[in-house]
Amino acid sequence: MAMMSPSVISWLPLVAIALHLIEEFAWPGGFPEWYRWYRPERASSVTTAFLVRINALFVAMGVIAGALGFPRAKSMAAGGG
Repeated sequence: MAMMSPSVISWLPLVAIALHLIEEFAWPGGFPEWYRWYRPERASSVTTAFLVRINALFVAMGVIAGALGFPRAKSMAAGGG
């Protein structure tokens, strides 16, 4: 069985985030309505703008993780020890 390269592995969190967002909002969706039902005292704070901001931050974290990769793996690929 072949191993995945560290550069591929470093992008997997972004893939997981994308799948999570699809599940949360598209299929089956319904997260905002569920959360408003689950926490009625916070229902007014769960706005579309809030959800967009918090999930944009989540995606940005995944992009940063993928872009930075694994420093040790990069140095090994470049011939370092």
